[in-house]
Amino acid sequence: MIAKTRGRKPDPEVDAAIRAAVDTLIAEKGLDVTYDQVAAYARVGRASVFRRYPTKRDMLLDAIERTGGARLPAPDTGSLRGDLVTLIAGMTEVYGAMPMSGISRNLFAEAPNDPQILFILRELNARRQEVVDVILDQAVRRGEIGVGAPRKAIGDLIAGYFVGLLTARQDLPGTAEIDRLAGLLADGLGVRTSTGVAARN
Repeated sequence: MIAKTRGRKPDPEVDAAIRAAVDTLIAEKGLDVTYDQVAAYARVGRASVFRRYPTKRDMLLDAIERTGGARLPAPDTGSLRGDLVTLIAGMTEVYGAMPMSGISRNLFAEAPNDPQILFILRELNARRQEVVDVILDQAVRRGEIGVGAPRKAIGDLIAGYFVGLLTARQDLPGTAEIDRLAGLLADGLGVRTSTGVAARN
């Protein structure tokens, strides 16, 4: 989130210009964006950028928060498979849109060499896992799966799927592929129908 400025009332137009500059530059140039570049692109003073982003990590986290990469709402469609379809479709929409697609590709590519970026990705993974946990809790309450479902494994499989596609710059899944992936995950969890029999495609 953008930092609160001290000593003066924030200017919404300056805030908007700086945010647009950060999004565009990270998506286009990667994570080695400097305060000078942001200031020049936004046509504001360097001090204005520093007041809003005391550290580069603040800048990156704010960009991710605003572009939708931080959290998706946990769906409740009435079935685990439906919830997984909705979640994966939502992630596809987020990661397929600019500037998030460019920001994500740069984050994944540079994370192994930058502890700050690793920290950001861990925060994102923890938030995404919370959504997966809610979805699985709903499935347990419906009687679709047991309480021993491998929660982290499901979260990691979904996250890893998108990391692989984005890093390799491959197309994100369409409707049929999303449905197939959700079905594979649901079947792997042994989803039970109302008759107590595992569901089959």
